[in-house]
Amino acid sequence: MPAGGTRPETRDTTKPPIDVRLEIPPPLLQLGELQKALALSQQAENMAKLIGDEPRLARVYTYLVNYHYLKGEPDAAIAYGERCLAIGEAGQDVALQSLARGYMGYSYHAQGRYRDAEMVLMQNVEKLEEVRATVGGAQTTVSYASSTGWLAFALAELGEFDLATSYADIGQRAAEADRHAYAQAIAWSMGGLVALRRGHMDKAQHLLERSLEACRDKQLTVWRPIPSTLLGLTRARLGRPEDGLPLLEDGVRFTEELGVKAYLASWTVNLAGGLLAAGQTERAREVAQRALDLALAHKERGHQAYALRLLGEIAARAEPADLARAEKDLNQARTLAEELGMRPLLGRILLSLGEMYRLGGDHARAEAHIFRAMNLFRELDMRHWLEEATGQLKALGHLLVVAHYNLGLFDFLKTRFAEDQDVTVVLDRRKGERRRPGGAPGSERRGRERRRSVSLTDGALRLQGFVVIPPEDTGAALPTGASRRRS
Repeated sequence: MPAGGTRPETRDTTKPPIDVRLEIPPPLLQLGELQKALALSQQAENMAKLIGDEPRLARVYTYLVNYHYLKGEPDAAIAYGERCLAIGEAGQDVALQSLARGYMGYSYHAQGRYRDAEMVLMQNVEKLEEVRATVGGAQTTVSYASSTGWLAFALAELGEFDLATSYADIGQRAAEADRHAYAQAIAWSMGGLVALRRGHMDKAQHLLERSLEACRDKQLTVWRPIPSTLLGLTRARLGRPEDGLPLLEDGVRFTEELGVKAYLASWTVNLAGGLLAAGQTERAREVAQRALDLALAHKERGHQAYALRLLGEIAARAEPADLARAEKDLNQARTLAEELGMRPLLGRILLSLGEMYRLGGDHARAEAHIFRAMNLFRELDMRHWLEEATGQLKALGHLLVVAHYNLGLFDFLKTRFAEDQDVTVVLDRRKGERRRPGGAPGSERRGRERRRSVSLTDGALRLQGFVVIPPEDTGAALPTGASRRRS
């Protein structure tokens, strides 16, 4: 025996302490004891490397990938995920491969790399379905619910809502069939999130209430902040910010207490949105700025776009309004959303820009942005924001003129404003003929102003197939030959 009474570390003598360290991190991670889990995992990693034990090293990597993901370190999580995947493929370890792909997908999503997340998570879902078909579902329930849920989340951010809903529903059915509480909480949360992103608020509220109740009943500590923040935001958007704010506060507070950094920026954006809905503008601005700082610190570019959009909206609504700051923040958010393919968020940014330009008195730019947002919302079936967009149209003017070829839009607006006696929807029936001069020959009273107004109206109709006549121009700018029909 060497001096000091210690024995040299061999494979046989090192196994037990490794195994002890491998057993403790999972419950610590579930309880949010992240630093303790990290210390034990790093000790186990050094031991496994010392004796060249690949299977145990792989287990260590599964804890480390989880740790770095929760700490908001997506680059490190992806790097450990790639190591796990390589070991899993070499040893044909399907469970290890599944875990690695899952956390890589979640980390891609956190970075705003939604197409990368879609690709790896879809592959994971397919592999897990093969396993479930051969050995049964219970062993893979949580992985399956997580992968289908985050895949649905990625697709929702891209605006592929029908496919997102399909995957969310698949995950819910599997979790409910296997009666696994944690998987059910995950599946209900992600289904609620997809509905929330689309603006289907009643469905979102139902699913998120089920998830939060399950988290409380089963003490699912790590997951609880997610349904809490999402349900709080849903209630705020349903016009009940007083009910939503405690849940939004809890979502941020629980996450901070656990030391979890992943998605904290998103939950903080949600809180800021609830504060704005409650009329607490100054605190909303402070919280939204914190959300932006968190997103930048943890390289969460999608959440950065959400924070910038909200900061722009807050600046536009402040007293006094800071329209220059609003335009800067909103355009930065727009650039990010376009780059990342976030079509639903892009629609909301365009709507915020439209409102900002309207408040600043720039009718033409307001109209163009609101119209583009409305088209996106119609295409994506985002009903909540479509209603907001049509409300912004009405704020621009009560006479809406639609080009002859845009019958779908005409029918939509006619239906939308059918009960609104203040709004008139007009179909311009002209089909390419030259605009006739406005007014009677020799009339100076209306000539110049009418020609100018009609020219502007015709230009907008040619460019976008739609125009809103401001109140001061109503009657003067109606195109000659248009058919005035009340919606």
